[in-house]
Amino acid sequence: MTHRLFLSKLVEAVWYRWRFLLLILMPQMIPPYASEGYTLSEWGMVNTFILTHPFKDFFAGFYPVFQIMPLVLLVTIFLAGRRVSRIFSGYAAVTYVIIAFLQSISVSDTYGFAVHTANLMTFLTLAGLWFRETAFPQNKFKIQKNTIWKYWAIPLALLAFWFPVNPILLTPDFDPIYLLTSGSGLSFCMVTPLYLAILAPNFPQINKPVFISTGVIGVMMGLGNMLLEFIIYPAFWWIGIFHIPLLIISLWCVVLSFNEIAGQVREAVIDMGVRASA
Repeated sequence: MTHRLFLSKLVEAVWYRWRFLLLILMPQMIPPYASEGYTLSEWGMVNTFILTHPFKDFFAGFYPVFQIMPLVLLVTIFLAGRRVSRIFSGYAAVTYVIIAFLQSISVSDTYGFAVHTANLMTFLTLAGLWFRETAFPQNKFKIQKNTIWKYWAIPLALLAFWFPVNPILLTPDFDPIYLLTSGSGLSFCMVTPLYLAILAPNFPQINKPVFISTGVIGVMMGLGNMLLEFIIYPAFWWIGIFHIPLLIISLWCVVLSFNEIAGQVREAVIDMGVRASA
């Protein structure tokens, strides 16, 4: 009876706290727009084309700025902690707005002006949550000296952020210059692991809606890229390798959030049992 009650209360608590995620994920059901038109059967193909031919490529000259800033913020957070939390959140919010447009729009002879509407709306909604955190900060950064293992995700995130992929051949290329030129700072899948790796060690002293929303979207995008780069286009397998950090770190963040809810529900159920037997 206790196990059944626990599961019932757990489902109820998860739904109550995470139901807002539906508003973030529902846009994924919206079809893309293409000025040249397409048939319904091409829905997935159009989205894939936009993702692989983004408008972002026209702004390569700005890549170094968005490569350097996250690294500067990472170092500054370790040095200054909560004093820069608002700057970190504001920067993340701004980059998600830029990413929403640059990664979700394509201009080509194939589909004309095309928009991955689902991702555009999802990323803008996520940016809104980060802007809210900027205005009403809840994140509390503090170096976890006694639990240094919590920073395990940062090296993995930095590997994805480096993105050592030859831009022409899409093959392994470990040239350090890609830390400045890869464009990962304006790529949801490459920069999000770093944002989450910065937040996670301070859980639960952080903005939980921002944390779980970013993590859930990260899981969704990570799974989508596993399908795209290992199954649909296996020639892109090396790119797929650097989407694995997104999936792993995002899953870790979702598990952290879920375990907190499960622990609170377990304590509540035990307390109910104690009071019932008293």
